[in-house]
Amino acid sequence: VWTTAENPAPPCTTTVFPTSANFPETEATFVFQVARSSTCEAWGLTEAPEWVRASEPSSTRASGLVKIQVGNNNSGAQRSAAIRVAGVPVTIRQNTQCV
Repeated sequence: VWTTAENPAPPCTTTVFPTSANFPETEATFVFQVARSSTCEAWGLTEAPEWVRASEPSSTRASGLVKIQVGNNNSGAQRSAAIRVAGVPVTIRQNTQCV
């Protein structure tokens, strides 16, 4: 007799690549890859500032892609944000226009 009690589900593992991205001062888009085991809960993007927009992930249950877009940086200073993609910290930096 075989039982699943002796073989528990493997733990959830998550890998996001890359874990940082540098953007020019103009509007730009970048794709992050998310690799997750099938035992994980649904994932998404959190803690993003207003100048960072994300598309819906291609999959929220296991592995997938999420497209990040940043708007023009007219602030006069470099911008930086620490967001979370599938619970993994990701750093986004954006240059400023030369004055």
